Amino acid sequence: MNVAPRLLTNLSYLAMMSLSIGLNLLPVFLTTIGELFGGEAGLTQE
Repeated sequence: MNVAPRLLTNLSYLAMMSLSIGLNLLPVFLTTIGELFGGEAGLTQE
């Protein structure tokens, strides 16, 4: 099984980019969910 090193490198870069975007957007999503479903008090009672 011969996989081109360039393909593996690009796949690794894509995975790292996806993780960084997802982790950086997580606080935005959590804040939005708290505002939408928690009202004034937020979701601090959970």
